[in-house]
Amino acid sequence: MMRGTVFPAHDVFVKSQESRPILPIISISNLNKTYASGLRALENVDLEIRKGEIFALLGPNGAGKTTLISIVCGIVTPSSGTVRVDGRDILRDYRETRSKIGGQAFQQFSPMPEASPHGTMGAERRGE
Repeated sequence: MMRGTVFPAHDVFVKSQESRPILPIISISNLNKTYASGLRALENVDLEIRKGEIFALLGPNGAGKTTLISIVCGIVTPSSGTVRVDGRDILRDYRETRSKIGGQAFQQFSPMPEASPHGTMGAERRGE
């Protein structure tokens, strides 16, 4: 479980040529996720990723990495906290933020030879 994790924030904003601060493309604040079973996957996660940054999310199995990515992608709903993509809330501005994020790579994806690529993706999202 990611617990009380505060990822390093930049002390100074990166400046663009116009000397305006570059704001985060993804901003996560006080994010929590507890599943119906009682499993607490995320607790008070804060994170900022700026456009152009290279970012890796590492941790052991069960740490909450997939839950975090699934929330950012709009696949899983957070219990509390906020996620913003390019300044927009992922819950209120779902369509716009989803178009900026794109999709998610699945951990255990096995193509279905009898299905089209579109059909395969639909089945994976339904959990078949």
